[in-house]
Amino acid sequence: MSNWLQELVNAIKKQNSENVNLADSVKEILSISKETAYRRIKGESEFTLDEIAKLAQVFNISLDSLIKEKSSDTSPDVTRVFNSNKKDDFIDNHCLSLEKMISCVKGIKEGTNPVIFSTSTTLLTHPYAYEYEYMTKFRLYRFLYSQSESFEYKKFSDIVVPNKIIELEQILYNELLPVNINIICVKDYLHAYKLNIKHLYDLEILSNEDVEIMKEEQYSFFDKLNNDLMSGKNTQGAFIKFFVSDISFASNCIYFSNDSYDTMIMPLFGNKLYSFNDKNSINNMKKWLNNLIKSSILISLSGEKQRLEFILKQKEIISSY
Repeated sequence: MSNWLQELVNAIKKQNSENVNLADSVKEILSISKETAYRRIKGESEFTLDEIAKLAQVFNISLDSLIKEKSSDTSPDVTRVFNSNKKDDFIDNHCLSLEKMISCVKGIKEGTNPVIFSTSTTLLTHPYAYEYEYMTKFRLYRFLYSQSESFEYKKFSDIVVPNKIIELEQILYNELLPVNINIICVKDYLHAYKLNIKHLYDLEILSNEDVEIMKEEQYSFFDKLNNDLMSGKNTQGAFIKFFVSDISFASNCIYFSNDSYDTMIMPLFGNKLYSFNDKNSINNMKKWLNNLIKSSILISLSGEKQRLEFILKQKEIISSY
């Protein structure tokens, strides 16, 4: 077990009620068997990333602190993709996240057989999402809202996206397009997006005009995506495999790899991005991705009936905004 994971277990032991067996607590929180809980606690098997996030949230444990305490002069296994010296500079931190993504894409393109594998419950992980003005503005708004305790509500139309973010997203878009990508998503892909939009509309942050523009962008997005799924390639000839999962999942992650290198980025606790480089975490995530594929339907190139059903479902959600 990694040092910081052992520290996580130690922190959980301190927080756990003295009257409740630790394995019983972990079993109930993670919905796993007691034997599996014992194996996780003893380090005989690894916690998954979803399990780590859930335990840290329930027991109110800061992963940042654990990682910082156990990091050495070498690169830590898990790194938060923000500048800790500029905690209040949220635009700068947002740019750092984009720069990290660009660095990962460029890194795998330097080797042979680069590929990106992502799970997706929102629009954020697909290259086409960086083409649209309001999607960019919405990503920035959500990021600012999740990071700043003092973030003030303001009209969505008043938000101005800094040129630096626009430039970085354009670079990321251009870097992503030539790379083969595999995506696994949930059936109600846009449901969470719809709830976010409705919430902001109810608060009168989004106007009717804002919502209509966002709907038009999303219709366009799915029309472009549908064209790519029919051929199994995008306009630059990069292959796309698009899977729709029969089981629900809540985790977004992006896995970057080539024949000699791999790394992973995953948001934890809202939009806080973490980079994972240790082999155990990456191997566990690859097993999770493979299991998701087994319960998913490939709708790119083949699966025409399922593809049409998926696209129609998303457009029905858009029309219901």
